[in-house]
Order: sequence, then structure tokens, then C-alpha cells
Amino acid sequence: MIEDFLKEWMTLGARLKNIVVLDARQSMVGKSDLRRVFSDRYFEMDPALILVLDEAKGFALTQKSPVVLIDSDVLASSLKSLMGETLNLKIVGMGDKKVANLVREIPGWEVMMPQSEYELKQIIPKIESHFGPLYIHML
Repeated sequence: MIEDFLKEWMTLGARLKNIVVLDARQSMVGKSDLRRVFSDRYFEMDPALILVLDEAKGFALTQKSPVVLIDSDVLASSLKSLMGETLNLKIVGMGDKKVANLVREIPGWEVMMPQSEYELKQIIPKIESHFGPLYIHML
């Protein structure tokens, strides 16, 4: 389903020039397409460096809409850095859904977990209009 999400997100990215993608996934799925669509707004980050969240916060402070693509196991090790966050951050996690349940417990964070391509298409407009910290968990 990540392929479907990336396809939808690339459609948004072509239209909304304030979206910045920080890709810290180990998977190569969709990376070349993301590079093509987002061009100078696409940054491939080392998954071992959790600095990607700090980079995203920096973009959010400059009125950009950062989207972090990250493996859930990497995100799990840095959940404390999300505490008290109110910036317009979008984090897309892939992998173990236990992380989504942990993010749910962080005050101020909204969590979305689409279970099908249909649900994914339904939440894309919500993601686009949502302001504030949001975690989208992909299966």
C-alpha cells in the first residue's frame, strides 16, 4: 500500500510547492519517482540518523510542510523527541503498528492508519488540510 500512498502524495506534491519530503526509509520503493516529482524538495536521509526529525522541524518553522518517510523501528527509538510537538509535521511510518499505538499516546498527535487503498484515498484530503503533528501508519 505504500506505493499507492506515494502515488497520491506525488500528485499533491506536484500541486503544493510547500511540501518537502525527507525520506529515511531503507526501502528503495518509489524513491526515483519522488526525486523526479519533488526535485529540490526531496532529501534522502540516512535511516540510522534520527536527525531527520530535527530537519523536519526546521522546515516546519520556515512554513514548509515536511513529510518524513521512515521505518517504524527507527522512529520507535526517538519517540521522546515528538513529545510536546505542535509544529506541522507529517510522519509516514512503515512496519510494526505498535509504533502507531505509541504515537497515539503522545498528546497533540493525530494518528491515521488506512487499511485499504479506498481508505487511503479517503484520508489524502484530510492529510492535506490537517495542520499540526500527524502520524500516518502504512502497512
